[in-house]
Amino acid sequence: MAELIVRDTDKKVFIDIKEETIGGFIFKLTTDGALDASSVHLFDNHIVTLSRFLDGKSQGDLFRLSLYQIYAIVHAGDNDFTQNSFFTGLFGSNTFLLQFLIGTNFVLKNGEYFRLEFTNTSFNAEPVSAVIETIPSIGLQSFVPVFDVYNVDTQLTKYDFNFGNDVSKIIFLQRELPNAVTALLRTPLKKLSIKSDKLDAQLSKELIYIQNRTYMGGLDSSGAPVILLSSKNILNNLKVTLECANASPNRQLIVCRAVQNPQIFNNLQRKTAEHQAENIAHLKSNDGMCGCTH
Repeated sequence: MAELIVRDTDKKVFIDIKEETIGGFIFKLTTDGALDASSVHLFDNHIVTLSRFLDGKSQGDLFRLSLYQIYAIVHAGDNDFTQNSFFTGLFGSNTFLLQFLIGTNFVLKNGEYFRLEFTNTSFNAEPVSAVIETIPSIGLQSFVPVFDVYNVDTQLTKYDFNFGNDVSKIIFLQRELPNAVTALLRTPLKKLSIKSDKLDAQLSKELIYIQNRTYMGGLDSSGAPVILLSSKNILNNLKVTLECANASPNRQLIVCRAVQNPQIFNNLQRKTAEHQAENIAHLKSNDGMCGCTH
């Protein structure tokens, strides 16, 4: 397990992750003051970059996301920020925990490794210290995760996007709003149209929000991330039309992709067959015995 420790005075730090299989990261962040639901927007100033290296040479970034965007990927459609992210009984009211499971396994060996970089882009915000740990996992890599961020035009209320291939999830972000916001701004989405190779759907405002539990139970959910699309089947040739009830600044879409290439697919097929053969041989050699002592 690799661990990156970030002091509140650090502007940029990184760690190389080698010789392990990982499935994601845990972020533990601590501030000087008590955190509440509005504190999530402090983390826009903290950028996490995960880069892939092979034999010492960079192979490009897997993602570059703010902690707020990572929070949105993890918790969109769930309960509010405070309920999801704080463990005050264990760590105190100034501690924030975030688990980021990437969705696949990365086997880092034979010269391949990751570089995890943590950047503080502004010291004007409340000081934040952090401990970032890798999450150990078992298994093979089944795809390459890609996270694209799209800024939405602040002057428009209707948006047309051609997101292309390999899409599994789309998240809508409405950035921080004043406390005295209207119901219109709390639920700005009006209509959603989805067209792809597998799905052709029209979603009303009511259907969008009822599928996102954030907006149920009377929670104050202004600025909370909303899932527009979440599909177990990867969608290709995806086109999306989004209509909002008003124009507003500070809106984004995060598009999550699961990209598979021939090398990953062939290795997955080969390794899966090898593991199945090993399991069968193990069962035959044990002759039905569990190997435990009674």
